[in-house]
Amino acid sequence: MKAFILLAVSCITAASAVPKDVVISKDTLKPFLDNYCIKCHGPKKQKGQVRFDESLWEITDNDSAQRWQDVLDQLNGGDMPPEDEKQPPSAELATVLDSLTGSVNAARKRLTDHGGEIKMRRLNKREYAATIRDLFGFDVSIHDIPDDGEIATFDTVGAEQFFTSAHFEKYLKLGREVARTALLYNTSPRRPSTKERTQPETRVNKKMREQLADRDRKKTLTDAGKNWKQAGFKDEGEAKILFSQWDSRAEMPRSYLQYPHVKTGVYNSNVAKWSNVSRHTDLRADYLVRVHGGIVEDPHELRKIIRLTGGDRIHGTLQMAGTPEKPESVTLRTRQPMGSSHLSIRVQENAPNSTVNTRRRYYDLLKHPRKYPDPRPSIWMDWLEIEGPIYPEQRPRFEDLLYPGIATGKNGPFLNHDAAAREFIEEFTTLAFRRKAPVPAYLDALHRTFLEGRAAKLNYKQAMAEVMAIVLSSPSFLFIQEAAPAQDRPHGFLDNRELAIRLSYFLWSLSLIHI
Repeated sequence: MKAFILLAVSCITAASAVPKDVVISKDTLKPFLDNYCIKCHGPKKQKGQVRFDESLWEITDNDSAQRWQDVLDQLNGGDMPPEDEKQPPSAELATVLDSLTGSVNAARKRLTDHGGEIKMRRLNKREYAATIRDLFGFDVSIHDIPDDGEIATFDTVGAEQFFTSAHFEKYLKLGREVARTALLYNTSPRRPSTKERTQPETRVNKKMREQLADRDRKKTLTDAGKNWKQAGFKDEGEAKILFSQWDSRAEMPRSYLQYPHVKTGVYNSNVAKWSNVSRHTDLRADYLVRVHGGIVEDPHELRKIIRLTGGDRIHGTLQMAGTPEKPESVTLRTRQPMGSSHLSIRVQENAPNSTVNTRRRYYDLLKHPRKYPDPRPSIWMDWLEIEGPIYPEQRPRFEDLLYPGIATGKNGPFLNHDAAAREFIEEFTTLAFRRKAPVPAYLDALHRTFLEGRAAKLNYKQAMAEVMAIVLSSPSFLFIQEAAPAQDRPHGFLDNRELAIRLSYFLWSLSLIHI
């Protein structure tokens, strides 16, 4: 409830001039509709769920503008009236078209023109993620950010966005996680860069040989007359599955272990579907993932591409180079988003993730050589490596606030100092609100929230995380808004702060931020 009260305190309502409605010329259009359209679109019949006997002769919003635009399109295209119905004289039709075109154009202009004032709108997913990265230096997955609404690709249209208490709860929950992550990582010193390398064949070959030996033993015992239990199966069904799929479960691995470079690397195939490398990371930094290997024989160009994934996230794709005899390295730069510091990369051919038959049809379509038995590998990997952390030159804004002029991780003027909590809250809120100073009443309420948390035995970071979460879910953070109505500014121009904000989000929208 306190968070909702603070939300109300932080809300800023901007009075916006509502454009006047455009009036359709009833004297011109109604006689035309009565003569040529009402028969099929009136009280007795409504083809296409359209009727004109109850028409509203004003265009008040985008929906009504679109309805009249549809009428105009039908008339211009000759689809209305239909060919088998009475047709209007050309002069009459021209008069109606001219009048309706003028009205629709005037409505479109008025509906989109707000006298230089941009409607207050919520940050879309891309902008929210970019803002968090600018503040704290780490990424939030777009899957964790509340949806923009049913606005297709037009995610910067404020009039089409909606914001409910459910949205606020989601943003408050996300804000808590962001704040806790920030108070963990942005208070830690930077780590030295290191390399961690994996030789995938060690694990793959060992596991494959153990499984093959076990299956050969069970088959030998079964051939000698032993029942499924004596042969070591869990149940009879397991035995039936193994023997019905013997080629893929035993002979293909046996063949794989005879490939020429299997002792020094992994062939990406149905029996060695992927290789992986992982390490713990600093969410503020990038990491270089290297794959050292080569291309088997001369496959189609599409089969030279590898896909690097982690969980439900695709980190990217790379085109392999080199050969098993002369391997080369390819490199991808990535980072782990908020939620887990464990960066795990799975490397496999960028082929369909479906059934064996589907993959075989895919390989046949690309005419892969059959030197090797199915599954015809095209990628061989010698080793995988992760290097990092690689930090940006500038610290995140939040760290500069915590540690002004000193290295991150040392005692600063704010962290763990209750006496400086209100000053820190004011500085952080101003930073989060894009350099707009919060009102004193809002700051007082935030400070009381912090003090109540400390009185409830929360430690400093726990109490401050709740305050930061409220700030990160407030309208002044989530919405882009100008400080004053356009009519109150000289010549209606944006001030420097407003211009910088709009330009920043425009440039962010053009950049390819990997989230």
